[in-house]
Amino acid sequence: MEVAKKDGYLQLSTLTRYTPKKGEGYWYPTPPAYIAAIEPEWKTIRPFFIQDLEKFKPAPMAPFDMSEGSSFHKQLMEVYNTTNELDEEKFSSPIFGIVIHLRLNFQAIWP
Repeated sequence: MEVAKKDGYLQLSTLTRYTPKKGEGYWYPTPPAYIAAIEPEWKTIRPFFIQDLEKFKPAPMAPFDMSEGSSFHKQLMEVYNTTNELDEEKFSSPIFGIVIHLRLNFQAIWP
């Protein structure tokens, strides 16, 4: 428990909340739930199970490029096509339910 007290989690609520920027290439809440960024500062928490983060370094994000065929555009279209093909079962999946639950509960206790 002493490690948990020093991992940075308790300081999350004191960090500046993410404010969406206007313009192409910036993230902002989208339908259907318009959920705000959930804990965008997770990067400040020190993991206690992983000893060397360099071993798990993610690939760099695709640069913002709306040109057809670009890596960014391919990823964008995958998300777009997937969300447009949602049926009732997929839309009400447990993951979406968990996100909505978090959103509603945070709004109830968070300014």
